[in-house]
Amino acid sequence: MMAFFRIPTFLLLTLLPGLAWANAWPTLNITELLKSTPLISHAITIQHDPVYQAEKQYSAYALKEILDVLGQNYPGEKQKAVLIFTASDGYQSTLPYPDAVKEKGYVAYQDIDAEQSQWLPFARGKKQKTPAPFYLVWQNPGLSEWQYPWPYQLTHISMQPTTSYYSAIAPTQASAQHQNGFELITRYCLRCHKIKDTGGNVGPAFDQPVHVTARYDTDMLNTIILDAPSVFSSTKMPAFNSILSTEDVQDILLYMKLLEEY
Repeated sequence: MMAFFRIPTFLLLTLLPGLAWANAWPTLNITELLKSTPLISHAITIQHDPVYQAEKQYSAYALKEILDVLGQNYPGEKQKAVLIFTASDGYQSTLPYPDAVKEKGYVAYQDIDAEQSQWLPFARGKKQKTPAPFYLVWQNPGLSEWQYPWPYQLTHISMQPTTSYYSAIAPTQASAQHQNGFELITRYCLRCHKIKDTGGNVGPAFDQPVHVTARYDTDMLNTIILDAPSVFSSTKMPAFNSILSTEDVQDILLYMKLLEEY
């Protein structure tokens, strides 16, 4: 009979220094991965880059190849997993694993148009930034930017079950409105905001120091969600009035009030 044994975690980390472990699910530090694992570099063209608002050419690694490394240490069913992309500024976007491997995604590490440097800068508000160290891009120009994220300054990719990642914030009441509010929050809001320690760190947490529904009344929350720049002049939050309907906002607020209760 073949003996079965589990490689100790400390030994596994020694063999794969690009992987770190948090809450038992694998997290990959892209910079560390590249020090130990040779990946094939591709010269790719992006017809319309949403960050630069132009056609761009990059040197990049195929996302699928990186996910193959990450997936080797994933103990669950990958078809039911979610990928979490974390940037150096705390921005955090998610994508279901099946969606990620269905499209041609690349992790760019160099702007081919930048002859004298690694990257060309772009403007974000009054600041100039670059996508360094890594930038997730997609070759299919027809993809929704909200479904398929384009995080720049990318540093880590992790994988865990969808039910685990969202366990603290999944609605306990399964009404259609609660479910829609939950799905909208996870798609549009958690990239920058945390709820119950789930999500990004760019914007303020929804439940700290007090819950957002206690900080603002319903009318103000409606205005903030649909057109935050009209309320906060220096905010990085975009206006959602061309994306979300009045009913969508109502569902979001209904879900947020439910979260306040538990």
